[in-house]
Amino acid sequence: MTSEWSENRMWNASMDKDNQSLRRHLRTTNLRSRNRSLNHCKEAQQTRRDEMTASRGLLQNRAILVAVLLFCAYESVTVWLTITKYARFPHDPVSLFGLALAAFITTSISLRSRFLVDRVVFGAVTLTLLLTATRLARLSSDTMVAVKAAEALVWTIAAVVCLAVLFGAFRTPSGNN
Repeated sequence: MTSEWSENRMWNASMDKDNQSLRRHLRTTNLRSRNRSLNHCKEAQQTRRDEMTASRGLLQNRAILVAVLLFCAYESVTVWLTITKYARFPHDPVSLFGLALAAFITTSISLRSRFLVDRVVFGAVTLTLLLTATRLARLSSDTMVAVKAAEALVWTIAAVVCLAVLFGAFRTPSGNN
């Protein structure tokens, strides 16, 4: 009986050692996988931080700024010159789709950009697109002049803001705008 008892005891002891080594292995494996997961999360957060600090506004790019300035100035001048003409916006589907797409894009840029000037200029462009959409309706001639005057004023404001950025009026000492 003692030999049976000692065999059982030895078997239990070896099982305990196996269980302990298995537990130790699982703990270290879990710790390693947890550490890998944490490191991956930290790297992802750092990448997101780097992307956010590296993200710049569209109008901080000189070429885009000049293109938007020229477009806003052209639209401003043409709308001011034709302010007294009664002109409804065309009802063809291509023009309507283009207007809706342009409004969606400019609204997205103005809402998502962290650069204040992007928000102002693209918000102004969105407003002019909405004013253009109001010209789809049958308006009286006085109302049409008011809508076109508002449209011309908003285009002018957008062009002036672009011009101010071009000449450095919105620069801060730290370089963040």
